[in-house]
Order: sequence, then structure tokens, then C-alpha cells
Amino acid sequence: MNQVAIIGRLVCDPLRVVTSGGTEITQFSIAVDDGKDVTSFYDCKAFGKTAELVAQYKRKGEQVGVSGRLKQERWEKDGQKRSAVRIIAEQVTFIGAKAEGKPFAEAAAAAGFKSDDDIPF
Repeated sequence: MNQVAIIGRLVCDPLRVVTSGGTEITQFSIAVDDGKDVTSFYDCKAFGKTAELVAQYKRKGEQVGVSGRLKQERWEKDGQKRSAVRIIAEQVTFIGAKAEGKPFAEAAAAAGFKSDDDIPF
């Protein structure tokens, strides 16, 4: 089983990238406070419509819930092997969200969703 669910605040504005194949990827980091004066930071990636909405409506400091799976990425840089464990966000919940001054339901409708059932997170 490979599942993770956390709630935290965005460390910086999400970074949206569209690959040459047309896939949308949004990378973001969240800070999670464990309630004991320890803060952990997690790198996340979202794909597709979820990636588009996170990039469009969330900003630094805003709170989100992220559920998904862990993935270890490996690469080599300057002859050094490197790796990182990231959260692949399958769902992102906007917590207490306002998007550009609008309640989230209005922002989702403006993005083309017809009802809450259509929202992919």
C-alpha cells in the first residue's frame, strides 16, 4: 500500500509546466506543522486538471489537503547520484479557499465545472 494524506500550507506559489506532449504538471511544496514545534516540508506534483486548478487558484501561504502516493525520483547531476521522495498528488483539497476574491464554488464554475461532483479533488 502506498498512500499519503496531509494538510499544510504552500511554501511558495505553484510552478506550472506544460510538457512538449501537452501534459500539465504543477509542482508545489507544502509545510506541515506536527503540533510540537516541528515543521516538515514536502514536495508535491499534480497532473492534468488538478495541476491546472492548483496553479491557477492557490498561492503561497494558502492551506491545502493533499492525498496521493509517494514516488522516489532518481537522477544524476555533475556525476553525483541524487534522489528525492515526492508526493504525487491524486487529489488536492482547497481548504478555506478563495480564488481571486471569489468563493471556490464560483471559481470552479468559472473553470467549467457544472457541479461539485465534477471537481476532481
